[in-house]
Amino acid sequence: MGFKNSVSIVAPVPIAQCFALLQEVGATIDKYKLIDSSPTTYSLVWRKGMGWTNPIKVRADLMLVGPRQTQVSLSAEIAALADPFNFTTKAIELFEKPFKERVSTLTLPEAEPTTLSAGDHTISAADEIRKLAALKAEGIISEDEFIKQKNKLLGS
Repeated sequence: MGFKNSVSIVAPVPIAQCFALLQEVGATIDKYKLIDSSPTTYSLVWRKGMGWTNPIKVRADLMLVGPRQTQVSLSAEIAALADPFNFTTKAIELFEKPFKERVSTLTLPEAEPTTLSAGDHTISAADEIRKLAALKAEGIISEDEFIKQKNKLLGS
């Protein structure tokens, strides 16, 4: 265990595009190396200081919160009991600032949220994904089935 710091950002971009932007940003940050990523769970992990006694690990976990909105949870961890010099805060800022700048320069098309017709009322794709997540949490559907259905709803 170590000292951990985190921040959450809601980006107005689809999850796959958000994942790609974070990969681009991470590639430009000096002394950090991408050590793990998973496009199926949308997470990335970078590490600084290979061989250094107190390496810093930065992790980005992405979660769909709307058809065109992604919540990015950035966390930084250092293998120490405390962080008196704010290394974790500085590490998060290295990723957060350029990511926000990149997102702000995107020209996003205006579109209506993805909806599904169900009789007399309309259900959003986000609502359907939440229902699928609940089924997965209860063990009714598998992770693979959840991802398959989620991608179908998102049109990917």
